[in-house]
Amino acid sequence: MVAGYAGSGKTEFARFLSDMTGWSVLDKDAMTRRMTERLLISLGGYPHDRHTTLYQREIRSHEYRCLFNSAYANIDANVYMIVSAPFATELHTPGWLDRLTHRCKARGVDVAAIWIHSDNDTMHDYIETRDAPRDA
Repeated sequence: MVAGYAGSGKTEFARFLSDMTGWSVLDKDAMTRRMTERLLISLGGYPHDRHTTLYQREIRSHEYRCLFNSAYANIDANVYMIVSAPFATELHTPGWLDRLTHRCKARGVDVAAIWIHSDNDTMHDYIETRDAPRDA
């Protein structure tokens, strides 16, 4: 798992690890962004919202469920992977990583969680450079 705040470099680091290992990358945004945007619009929200109660209550858990369903399917197919997402709530929830680790261990897989630390100025500069609507 590669985790971190927006603009911290988690996707780039996941790609770097993939280049080194040959493992596939499952990136939450790449997998769910279009679905999330359409769902937010259908619920009367802003398509690039990731902070309001609407997103947090109605959508966020479904994004992560899609990500983990894909990860478990890859595990069952003996595909090594790097999973990239913010995981900010998850990694700060007591017991969450232990439960995930035990669930994966039951499938014969070890989990390593990497948190990408980056200073605010660097993240801000990167977010301005990529100029994605979701960063507005």
